Amino acid sequence: RSIYEYHARTLGWCDMAYNALVDRYGQVFEGRAGGMDRAVQGAHTGGFNTDTWGVAMIGDFNAEPPTPIQLRTTGRLLGWRLGLDRVDPRGTVALTSADGSFTLFPRGATPTLPTIFTHRDVGNTECPGEAAYRLIPRLRDIAAGAANGEPPDLVDAMRGGAIYDTWMRLGSTDS
Repeated sequence: RSIYEYHARTLGWCDMAYNALVDRYGQVFEGRAGGMDRAVQGAHTGGFNTDTWGVAMIGDFNAEPPTPIQLRTTGRLLGWRLGLDRVDPRGTVALTSADGSFTLFPRGATPTLPTIFTHRDVGNTECPGEAAYRLIPRLRDIAAGAANGEPPDLVDAMRGGAIYDTWMRLGSTDS
């Protein structure tokens, strides 16, 4: 709600910038209205909103990384979305900059970027934070598995997530 309030009310945009958002518990929220399975243009990465689809992991990841379930869910979401368009999550793409006050690339520049890239790859920002940025290769691997139809591992999905953390706090000695 606060992200919508900031984007739509404070900045005066028509909607929130991101196509989807993922919280620390792995819950996925539709951001930009119009359908997550459609090519709805967001306003998530200044200069590079055309032909991209933006996901925000909700949180501050400068020192602490996203939760394991948040990372896995984000990777699976990106793999699913890229799979709809038959785009390789581990590939590259040449995108043309539309310019903007926060982008590193002038209008018309066409850098080759990883298919899954972050704000800091194209903009004057530290987003997504150093702790999350170090995990982007892992995110691409998760997305590639999802795009190829690999089923999620239920044990892995629970380990490190909210259910596993609660179980461990309760003092289980089972492995």
